[in-house]
This record gives sequence, C-alpha cells and structure tokens, in this order.
Amino acid sequence: MAKKKKMEDLQEMIIAAIRKQFGSDSAGVLGEGGQSDVVEVLSTGIDVIDQYVLGCKGLPVGRIVELYSEEAGGKTSFTWSCIKGALEQNAIVFLCETENALNLERANVFGVDLKRVILLEPDHMEDAVAKMAFTLERLPGNVPTLGVWDSVASCATKNEVEEGLQGKDIWDDRAKILSKACRVLSKLAAEKKCSLLFVNQTRQKI
Repeated sequence: MAKKKKMEDLQEMIIAAIRKQFGSDSAGVLGEGGQSDVVEVLSTGIDVIDQYVLGCKGLPVGRIVELYSEEAGGKTSFTWSCIKGALEQNAIVFLCETENALNLERANVFGVDLKRVILLEPDHMEDAVAKMAFTLERLPGNVPTLGVWDSVASCATKNEVEEGLQGKDIWDDRAKILSKACRVLSKLAAEKKCSLLFVNQTRQKI
C-alpha cells in the first residue's frame, strides 16, 4: 500500500512539473478525462451507415476520414449525401474539387443547397493543401464543419503539372506532401471542429 502511495505521489509530481513547464492542459491522468473518444459527429445522411456501419454514428468531428473504393464505386454520390447531412446540421461545408468533373445535377439529386457550399479549385496538390489549411484557419472553431477533398487520387503534384507528359511519376513527392498535409490538417481539424473527408481510389497497379 505504501509503495502504491509512493508511486502515485511520484506521478503527481511528474504531471505537476509538466504542467508548470508547458501549461495546465499539457498533461493529465488517462483515467480522469484524458481521452480521445469521438463526442461529436456529422451525419452521412444515410441512417443505416450512421447507426450500424460507423462506430460513432457519423463522421467524427475533428478528425480526417478517408473514403475509398475502386473506380465508379459510388464515392462521389456518398460524398454528396454527407454534404447534405452536414448542411442539415447547419454545418459550414467546403469542397476542394480536384477531379475537374463536378456534376451539379448529381448534387441536386441529393437536395444539396449549392449556395451553402464553399468551392475550392486548386491547381495542384500543394495548392489544395494550402487552400484547405487557409480555410480551416479562418473557421470560428465553435461551428461544426465538413471539409471534402474530392479527390486525392486525381490531384497532381506541382512537379507533375510543370513537367507534363515528359516528366516521370514522382510517387515519393506525393507521399511526402500527403504526409505533411495529414499532420498539418489533422491539427487544424481538431482545433476548428472540422470533419475532413478525403476521397481516394484503390488501384490494382501503380
């Protein structure tokens, strides 16, 4: 018992030192409120998916979610459903469209109010990340937000755009950009209460 009390005192001392150095919210005990459970979600607009497929009853706010399937797997249709569901919850919605294949008729099928959707049209992958980060930074932080990137797979890097057909596929460039994007955007998404939906596509070959 004395040994347990000694360990608890040591733990409290360590936490107090961390808080003193880095701030009161920098450390705590996992069993006393330190958690990362999803406490807020945005509906996908499809009850079956909200209630039975997703473990938290919707798209988690403050997180990055990847939606992927093979070509023509229904990703964009599902995305419009998510946008409709978010708008019904009075969320701010922005769409980063990089496929150059925006079909507004399909959005109308889902009853999406297009005047309430902010459209970002980047020139390349680096531009897409920069514009999404810029948008996130200007969110109030107290209003749920849905940000959609449609799609990651179709977005060329700056090098690919500048080199054109003569350039080689620089896959490590894409990996580095996406890795940095996830680090930057995930932090902003958490701070600004935004659910980020990245649309991607599976490939059988590179």
